[in-house]
Amino acid sequence: MKLKKVLAVTLTGAMALSSAMCVSADETETVSLTVWGAEEDQTLLSELAEGFKETYAEYATFDIQIGVESESTAKDTVLTDVEAAADVYAFPDDQLTALVNAGALLDLEEYAEVIEAYAGKTLDDVKSANVEGSVEAASIDGDLYAFPRAADNGYFLYYDSSVISAEDAASWDTLLAAAAEAGGKVGMTLNSGWYNASFFYGAGFTTGLNDDGTTTIDWNGTSEDGYTGVQVV
Repeated sequence: MKLKKVLAVTLTGAMALSSAMCVSADETETVSLTVWGAEEDQTLLSELAEGFKETYAEYATFDIQIGVESESTAKDTVLTDVEAAADVYAFPDDQLTALVNAGALLDLEEYAEVIEAYAGKTLDDVKSANVEGSVEAASIDGDLYAFPRAADNGYFLYYDSSVISAEDAASWDTLLAAAAEAGGKVGMTLNSGWYNASFFYGAGFTTGLNDDGTTTIDWNGTSEDGYTGVQVV
């Protein structure tokens, strides 16, 4: 028996093994499941899998195989062969549309009663336990296709507080000035659209998701803060 395909999104992302059990099996039957996760999560996934098997031991014997698959490459690997892909895996929310279009994910709304019966939680419980943005990122047309796991798609600034004050770190101008005064430098990755987009976000631009899963931003427009894309550049 193979449960097909329940997963997780990161962002906004997700993985919840105990909520992924949507099968009914005789306790003498062996249910085989494959779980993919990042290399650094292998120990955690093994612990979760063991806990899952104990929790649902009355329903079946579980053979859970755990493999290494980066969240960033999950979509490409899954779409290579949907049938051979893992049953449970994590992926960034901008891969959701492509995975749904390929029939690689379950519409969890259709399994709401089964999830409640086995996991003891409703999809409303799942939604209320997560921030609105992560739930939206895991949904299409209001239907949940993945379990939100995180809302951590942000930027982080690391600085030496003995040199840079919180006020200094509040803007690029004050940060660069304080670093220069201290004889230091400020570094960031510039050859990446991921990080370069932060300048546009800071100027009030926002991104959206197209129906085909690609990301869009109105570089040629004017943000709500009154900046044009040219000014940002």
